[in-house]
Amino acid sequence: MKYLILSFIVFLVFACKSRSESVNREAASKIHLESESIEASLAGTIDSLIQIRNQLAIQGRGLTPEEIAFNNEVTDIEASILRWRDNFPEIAQVLRDSAGHVPASASDASPKRMLDLQMEFRDSILAIQKRVTELLQK
Repeated sequence: MKYLILSFIVFLVFACKSRSESVNREAASKIHLESESIEASLAGTIDSLIQIRNQLAIQGRGLTPEEIAFNNEVTDIEASILRWRDNFPEIAQVLRDSAGHVPASASDASPKRMLDLQMEFRDSILAIQKRVTELLQK
């Protein structure tokens, strides 16, 4: 009887942990997709800003202080988005295959860590989005 109760407790602990990991993986996946969507919606706008910056740079006159500030801000945004894209973790690092195996390219991060990481990247892309919006409003 003692072993039966102990076995039941161990089973409950593992079942709860497995459910928590599944919830974290699912949430990380949703946040990942949200971040990808935000980045995709920004891509065209950032490309347009870069084109405007490049057109200003090839003009045959000196730039005004406002144009210089615009160029600097676009350059900073471009660097930020490139850094974000280079470091954005692949979805394979968040999900397991149907058999429950982690893909070979996945990191050793726990589902909770992957959720935290995805939230950090979402916050980063939202900050870039805010900078783009503020620049467009000037």
